[in-house]
Amino acid sequence: MRYRVWAVNQRGYGRTTRPTQVGDYALPHLADDVTALINAASAQSVVLIGHDWGAMVAWCFAAEQLHPLERLVIMNGPNPLCFRTALRHWRQMRKSWDVAFFQLPRLAERILTGNGGAIVRRMFGGVALPRTCRRRQSCHPAQAGRAVDQDLPLHLPRHGSYARLR
Repeated sequence: MRYRVWAVNQRGYGRTTRPTQVGDYALPHLADDVTALINAASAQSVVLIGHDWGAMVAWCFAAEQLHPLERLVIMNGPNPLCFRTALRHWRQMRKSWDVAFFQLPRLAERILTGNGGAIVRRMFGGVALPRTCRRRQSCHPAQAGRAVDQDLPLHLPRHGSYARLR
């Protein structure tokens, strides 16, 4: 067996293009992005893997049956219907505070970039980075305050969907 693996950023992350409208980040558009990648790969068979926020995109993609899947793998992401039911309870709402936080316009940008990105440096300051990464300013914790474009709303998931294509 021979596989190709694509690990991609969702639109607006990394060096991808950044749509200007919040609606451009809606689940149907993100699922369509997955379809476009699979079509671009001319994949005969697909194992779609979604992690965290990307898991929601993978669930949506599979539910809409946008392309046949050999397998769907969800990592660190609930079934959307179960999640919606769970959100009716305070216990789950408390655990999902970050979802609401990143939906509030300009608040996340202000907090994450405030004081030169101090909060981000604290979160990632103790993370061991490979030497090659430490030399690159773009991924060094000292650059955390500049890592977030203050003009770009952070209404988006932070993790991607991955596809193993064959």
